Amino acid sequence: MANKELSIKNNMMWNSIGSLISLVCQWLTTVLVVRLSSGYDAAGALSLAMAISNIFAPIALFSIRSYQVTDIQNKTTSCEYVAFRLITIGFAFCVTLVYTFFTTELNVIPVVAIYLVYRICDIFIDVLHGIDQRHMRMDFCGKSMALRGLLSLISFSLVLAVSNSLLLSVLAMAVSVFPVILYDVKAASDFEDVRPSITSRKCFELFMACLPAVVGTACNSAIITVARQMLGFQLGTTVLGIYASVCTPVVIIQSCARYIYAPLLGPLARKLDAGEYRAYLRALIKIIAAFFFLTIVGLVGFRLFGAAFLSFVFSPELASYSFLFDYAVASVIMCAFVSFLGDQLIAVRSATAVFVGNAIGLLCSVFLSRQFITTFGMNGASLIVVVAYAVDSAFMFLCLLRRIKAMSVRIHQVSA
Repeated sequence: MANKELSIKNNMMWNSIGSLISLVCQWLTTVLVVRLSSGYDAAGALSLAMAISNIFAPIALFSIRSYQVTDIQNKTTSCEYVAFRLITIGFAFCVTLVYTFFTTELNVIPVVAIYLVYRICDIFIDVLHGIDQRHMRMDFCGKSMALRGLLSLISFSLVLAVSNSLLLSVLAMAVSVFPVILYDVKAASDFEDVRPSITSRKCFELFMACLPAVVGTACNSAIITVARQMLGFQLGTTVLGIYASVCTPVVIIQSCARYIYAPLLGPLARKLDAGEYRAYLRALIKIIAAFFFLTIVGLVGFRLFGAAFLSFVFSPELASYSFLFDYAVASVIMCAFVSFLGDQLIAVRSATAVFVGNAIGLLCSVFLSRQFITTFGMNGASLIVVVAYAVDSAFMFLCLLRRIKAMSVRIHQVSA
């Protein structure tokens, strides 16, 4: 039956397969932009567009997915979640374009704008995937992510090979993935009504509930964006293109970290709702241990095979930059860990802690990026991210433990 729930294991499998295919396709896009174009300018421009889209995405997503999946008592309808997502996408697009205009070279702005359009498809579908996840049917999510990844890769590479135009290639990506929305609408509508409908009161309620987390998540993404923009500003677009090309493969480690916990958001929230705090903390410890394991695997793997991989995929010239891998692996693992802690704080409805923690991390990036890049060169862009996220995660983890303790005490008082 279409509405039959899958096991947690099967949901994790489908989410992992779809995410991995999408990620590999995205990475291959960054490889092909180097292979199919002359020099590294196009790679630098695409990297910058991706980095700026990391500011757009948190605002457009507005932390609704985590809030939606952990809404165990169904206080908000799917129609309202969908309508709210459309509103946030429009707002985020306008804000990011203004940011781009004042911080980016004019010749790169069209590429950034079209890449944001491409991301709109993913971000709208995300709220539909929240419905699938709530009903434990992440097979629809996995198929959608895989299809969009393949379509974007094929369209991008074909158009770039023929036209040698990065702008037209990104436009082709955007056009190719939008029909997938129809598939996801059909899948989600089998479970719940997805026609957008929301009152101004409910819109304001969701806005206020998620705003601290949204600002915090935007700060989170801006930590990386500031570091990369400072790298491009100090050392040039070509160096940024080299850095982005070398470091992109390590994002696989970050995605693997997300595979660990994304399908567990609902089950973890149900443990909290049922007052099973010890079981929740045991699961939390296991997930943290998995993060450490992935870090070790990533560091060892890229240390052993990183240079050969770069030489095979790109060129022997880029293999000489394999020294960038160590700090890059650490930075993406820390980024994934901070995102996990943010989701857990949203689940316990403590969004303010997400804002404060990520704001502290962003301040570290803003004030220290220049010095770190001056001192450590290209590695400085990754190292400052590691430091910023370490400070961020320490604060958020303490806030989460404090919140869980308060909830546990309240339950015992009520029982007594």
